[in-house]
Amino acid sequence: MKFRFLSIVLLFSMHLAGQDSTTVMKDTVIIGESDVALETKHYGEKVVLRWAPKNAEWWLYGMLNGYRIARKDMSDVRNNYEVLVDTLRPWSEEEIINWYSTHPEDEEVALPLKTMYRDWQNTNYKGANLADLFERSTYFSQRHNMTILAADMFPVVADASGLRWEDDSIEKDKLYAYRVTFNKSGAKPGAYSIAKKWQLLEKPIIFEAKEKEERVVITWDRSLHSQMYTAYHIERSIDNVNFERITDRPYIQGIGDGL
Repeated sequence: MKFRFLSIVLLFSMHLAGQDSTTVMKDTVIIGESDVALETKHYGEKVVLRWAPKNAEWWLYGMLNGYRIARKDMSDVRNNYEVLVDTLRPWSEEEIINWYSTHPEDEEVALPLKTMYRDWQNTNYKGANLADLFERSTYFSQRHNMTILAADMFPVVADASGLRWEDDSIEKDKLYAYRVTFNKSGAKPGAYSIAKKWQLLEKPIIFEAKEKEERVVITWDRSLHSQMYTAYHIERSIDNVNFERITDRPYIQGIGDGL
């Protein structure tokens, strides 16, 4: 590849938030023991909430019982939490199919359709021998892992999975705290997150960009921001001003934790 000048920029996806932006409100506080993790992201006119059950069992628990979402106006710490959504559940199988019929570009909704509603006999422990128990347990965990990863990558998957919600009833100059809990009495304490004012995120550091066999290979340290980002968009420019995105989907590294 011949070129005069090449600049490549990484645009990152916030861990769990499910949208692309170079600014974010991120301050997660978990009080007590919780089986769900929560993050919030402030877009000025709205706050986006993304949460995730921490294991496959609690993922199934959330699908069956739904989640309760509450908000607190932090202008006075004595304010109580106000329930905004009493029960938020995943989309039904019919809702996912109907969505895809009108939004065929969102082919990724096929994944929660599969993980939530198809082939559950492969996870049924009843009548299974010892070898099958291990295999089916692994398959059950894989369902959870794939759903959480896809929800990280695509907002529509998070919506379909019942793991994302937008609060567009905010006053943009106010500070809010949010709480997400399983909608069932006796559930463990929920996850809490404060949607702060706008702040810049740390940018990924590109260590190297070099030409190799008619390709340009770029290297960055993914482990530096592993708690913040799960995926990246890559853009390039020949003038360091006008950038063109060259990834159709967020880029992830499936194996290894290095560069």
